Amino acid sequence: MRFTFKSRPDVGFSFDRAIQLGVTTLETREGKVHGTMTLRLESGDPNAARGKALEVAEKIASLLSLALDAGFAVEEVRVTRKPEIKEEGGVKKITVFDYAIGREWANITAIYSKEEINELEIKLQNLMNRIERRAHGRDILRAIKWWRKGSLEEDKVDAFLHYYVALEMLASIKGYKGKYGDWVKRFTEDYSITYEPDGRTPINEIRGKIVHAAGPEKEAAEMLAVQYADMLGRELFDAIKKLVMELP
Repeated sequence: MRFTFKSRPDVGFSFDRAIQLGVTTLETREGKVHGTMTLRLESGDPNAARGKALEVAEKIASLLSLALDAGFAVEEVRVTRKPEIKEEGGVKKITVFDYAIGREWANITAIYSKEEINELEIKLQNLMNRIERRAHGRDILRAIKWWRKGSLEEDKVDAFLHYYVALEMLASIKGYKGKYGDWVKRFTEDYSITYEPDGRTPINEIRGKIVHAAGPEKEAAEMLAVQYADMLGRELFDAIKKLVMELP
């Protein structure tokens, strides 16, 4: 299996050496992060192979996001199966399988030294161990996935909504319950997220009006989302890192 990851169009990465993360090798080419790994599956079903490859790639994208303080998305996943060799009438027939899922992106490169890569490798391994061994590890990865979507979304209204989904998932992981606005306020206060970015309108109200309102009310909420989406994303990312360290 081979993966390619991308961050924002204005950010790229250059590692001084390859990083070993479990059975996955990560390296950079032309500003992008590439991963390779070998995986044995019980079934020869190509759909199962693609599904497993995407699952692994999404997890690594979340780990890279946490370790490098930048949102990552899976740009391409390529699954190569071993060739099938059949002999028919004394003639060997070789069938090669290669499946790919891809998108187009561009990057500008930020260079990491050998010392920085050594630190990054340790950080990635520690993050993977911490998340995989916790009860809510999969939920955390799913929340990070929504944050990653927001960080890479060019439309600020959509970015705000993606961030808000991540916020709700994080609050659920920590067991926040009760009246809707009340638990949102408590969670944001506990994790240093601005509850009323304009000093008047709670973020849950902004989200609600974007989704459910119409006309001027909806437009006003969208304007607030455009204005404060980046701030919500930054604060939410700090909350994610804090919550990861709090995992029981």
